[in-house]
Amino acid sequence: MASELAIAGVGLIGVALGSAATFVAALVQRKGSQAQADATYRAAVTTAQVQYAAAMETQNRQARRQTYVEFSAAATELRAVERTLRRECGRWWYGDGARPDTETLFAPLRALKASYRTVELAGPVSVLEAAGLVMSQAEELVDLYERAEIPRLENQLWEGREDSDPARAQACTLAAESLAELRRVAAETPDHARTHVFEGMSTEVQSLAVTFCQAHEAAHLRFRALNDMFTDEQSTLVVNSAAFVDGNYTLRHRELQECFEEAAEDFVRIAREHLNDTQPSIGPA
Repeated sequence: MASELAIAGVGLIGVALGSAATFVAALVQRKGSQAQADATYRAAVTTAQVQYAAAMETQNRQARRQTYVEFSAAATELRAVERTLRRECGRWWYGDGARPDTETLFAPLRALKASYRTVELAGPVSVLEAAGLVMSQAEELVDLYERAEIPRLENQLWEGREDSDPARAQACTLAAESLAELRRVAAETPDHARTHVFEGMSTEVQSLAVTFCQAHEAAHLRFRALNDMFTDEQSTLVVNSAAFVDGNYTLRHRELQECFEEAAEDFVRIAREHLNDTQPSIGPA
């Protein structure tokens, strides 16, 4: 009886050990399956992230391209309107036709500003900087047209030197001489010295500043004396316009026009380089 119990006990122990071994094997298998499942899940998540990022990259690239196209188109429209206005001003400066409406530039400039704000959102920095240069050059060019009356006034002044009225011809001659002297002095005077505030200036610069102020006042008085030709506002416009006093208004206009067109061309080049960049900006999170 005792031996039978012993044999039975040994059998139970064997069964228990076998069950334990089976359980451990099941645990190992389960852990292996779980690890494989986790790896599969992580791979699926990574793939989904990459696919989503790729889709977003494509969408963003398309949106950026549209933004760049709209900004470039706005710059082209402003350039076309400005060229037409420049031809009209050229005729008017020499007495052909009425004063052109320089406000025709405002609508395309507003459109360019609106397009610039979308470029700010789209980026990147290199394209945004190029767009910013286009914007600043466009604003400076449009601002110059606020003084578009100046060449016409100067032409009237030169024509007045040949006036049949000796007194008026003499007054125009003196005004022209004063204007020429103002330009000569301005060319020798630093920008920061063209002021009545002499604090911090060297003695030499102060002397240049005084000479400039005297030439400026003389030209202003000479122009104001031509009150039958120019209003006080027009006279002030002439002698205070840096674009005019520092040189030739037409030359300054040409410089600004060329700078604006070059900036617009640079923007297109930089935008194209960015859009054609084959290096992906995507990857797993």
